[in-house]
Amino acid sequence: MPLKIYRPEEKAASSFLIWNKSNLKTLEQVPDASLSLNQFLFGRFMFRDSVVPKAPSIGWADACIIDAADLISKAPSATPGNIVYLTIYHGISGGALVRGVRFILVNESSGDFTPLLDTTEGDNPAYVIDKNGKLVAAPDATTWRGYQNNYYADVSIRRIGRAGDLTLMDRNKDPKAISFPFQEEIVALWEENRRLSTGEFQLVMSDYCHFHAPPFNHFAGEDGFRHGVCFHVQNKPSPGSPYEDMLRNGDQVSVYSYAAADLGYLCPPRCKKNV
Repeated sequence: MPLKIYRPEEKAASSFLIWNKSNLKTLEQVPDASLSLNQFLFGRFMFRDSVVPKAPSIGWADACIIDAADLISKAPSATPGNIVYLTIYHGISGGALVRGVRFILVNESSGDFTPLLDTTEGDNPAYVIDKNGKLVAAPDATTWRGYQNNYYADVSIRRIGRAGDLTLMDRNKDPKAISFPFQEEIVALWEENRRLSTGEFQLVMSDYCHFHAPPFNHFAGEDGFRHGVCFHVQNKPSPGSPYEDMLRNGDQVSVYSYAAADLGYLCPPRCKKNV
């Protein structure tokens, strides 16, 4: 079931949705960070306002439902000294958004994503998410490169916020991939929220736009708004009831309860270098 961008809570949160750079918490690349309901609404609002495709039917208004069991079953096991990350890619095919997925093992000591993602091989996902939320084999590298080229040619963004001019996506500024610690963040989010209610649950990935601060902690890249994603959980407490977002303000009994996962690593170009 598609998740609409506009929600009833947006009117109540309207004062929060006015962009004020000083009000924003830096959530990119922060361990154990999460998004409250208001932060989620802000990011969804800014996404609709700041990231503009040429084709209105590209899928911007829909969240992506992911089969959590299928996702978890395809993840590799961590190896000594390495952490499993879930990496998300964007492409466009036939005027529709295509979401790619790949798992990578990142060295825990260096935290350096560059050898894995800032390479020719790093351009390519292993899977794409189909209409049923399943991970299916990605197309070959040449085909995916075409999808990626379409994305950069067909999508514009207001980097400095609502008052800014629209400019095309730029490989030197906009993320080619977005990576999340898989067990520590995505699986933790899924498990924590399923303990809070009964009924059915689904894992959701929503397009999101957040102001990314100037480089820090050896991360490269300019500041500004970027096309990102965040993960959260929806619950259908009883048969016949609709799925509802498990997002609140100030009700977190643990990091990810009633919250969305933070915004990941935008690498490249904002890659942490081994120092």
